[in-house]
Amino acid sequence: MIDLEVIVLREEHVPQYFINQVVDELGLQCEELYDKLKDGNIRDFLHDIISTELTPANLHDVRRVTFKELQKTKKRWLKSLQELSSISKVKNKRVEVIKELDLAKELIEMYGMEQFKKIYEVNTLEELNAKRVEEITNWANDKTSRLIDFRYIKDKTPLQIKKAIKSDTIITIADILIKNFDGNINKIIIDQPLLYTDHAAVNQGWSRMKLTDKSVLIDNKLHYISEYQPDENYSLLTLVNQEIINEDQILRAIDETDSKLFRAVLSMRDPKLFFEDRKIYVTIGDLVRRTQSSDNKSNYLSVKRRLTKLANVKFNVINDNETLVFGIFDRLHITEFGDGEMAEITIAEDIHQNYMMGQVIRAYSDKLIHFENRMSEHLIFPLQKERFLCYLRQKGYTAEFDYTYFIHKIQFKSKRKDINMAFIEECLNDFVNHGVTVESYVRKKDVFQITFLPVKPYEAEDLLGNQQINHFTNNPEQLTLPI
Repeated sequence: MIDLEVIVLREEHVPQYFINQVVDELGLQCEELYDKLKDGNIRDFLHDIISTELTPANLHDVRRVTFKELQKTKKRWLKSLQELSSISKVKNKRVEVIKELDLAKELIEMYGMEQFKKIYEVNTLEELNAKRVEEITNWANDKTSRLIDFRYIKDKTPLQIKKAIKSDTIITIADILIKNFDGNINKIIIDQPLLYTDHAAVNQGWSRMKLTDKSVLIDNKLHYISEYQPDENYSLLTLVNQEIINEDQILRAIDETDSKLFRAVLSMRDPKLFFEDRKIYVTIGDLVRRTQSSDNKSNYLSVKRRLTKLANVKFNVINDNETLVFGIFDRLHITEFGDGEMAEITIAEDIHQNYMMGQVIRAYSDKLIHFENRMSEHLIFPLQKERFLCYLRQKGYTAEFDYTYFIHKIQFKSKRKDINMAFIEECLNDFVNHGVTVESYVRKKDVFQITFLPVKPYEAEDLLGNQQINHFTNNPEQLTLPI
């Protein structure tokens, strides 16, 4: 029995990968400052902020309000320091700059004026005082400076320190999300269903759909067939609904842009609605921004055409072990929405079943955007699957993949093995150069010996969760998960 509540909770998981990014950006100083509060660890603190206070809908507003308050706090702290630094008003308050001036006096008494000048690079206590006021003034006026960078942050109360860390943390979280993940925590991890990963549904590059005279009726609709048969043991037929075939317009084969669009649609799903009804609602404008280099009318129309194509194709796979048919979208309905349009998409039942059963391959989305070869973003998923299988089987991270493996994962344009092998090498070089999935490889004639990057603990938590070998293969295996 499938537990919908568990699936939805998994969808809302805060990736450790992202928490690592935030911790790295905040720096060791922030982590040490938080540890001294003795109020738990900073990772739990970050997790609570991300999961309870920030959503894709409120992210920009929360950042704006926090930034405004942060600047006000800097001005208050500057004013307070300026009052303290007026030596005539010092009284008995031995904090911040006064504390430092007192320590400097003790240094002079113990080691002399020359040592003082050498350490502080000023000639008098008055100059030291003025120097510190100038530094704090510059800090307060710098819109990018953080509260935790305040020179005397440790003299603040624990409550002030925690509030300062929280303000800096919200800004840092928001900036990383906006820069790398379109401001959406749910877009950090991108996934692809096993059916789509295991078969050569996607064409290498931009090419025309080569339709044969053969046809078949599906749901009383005529579908023409495009054949891909790279060897005698494997055949993939793309079945195209006659309704989208137009002699006046070239019909393009399913390519990496279509594949990227498919993943973009899936990344925008509402977990409960998707798992209960197979439906995803997304604006065309959002899809254009996620998949195209610019937001213009031509790209807008292109995305609509591609969505229509994805809703009107099915795949028929025939090999030694199985015969199966699967689609991508079962239904597409586009309506006006505000200044643009909204797409209501019903995901194909077989694809939906993959998600219900946890048969998906996951990756970090920001790792896939810098590849030189466009097809690398598609090929990474079958290899990511093989990497996870190495981790689960606990038999090392090196495995061999022959030419057949790759021609069953991509529809190559060329029938020449040497050209296709060179193309595979380009993709593998992409992965190695960008430190994604593949650590290294050696080519031995028609075989690639690939060594995968070891799966790190945070990846196992984020990308695998409770997945086991049976989620990646139809052949059940016994295993013991690594501790």
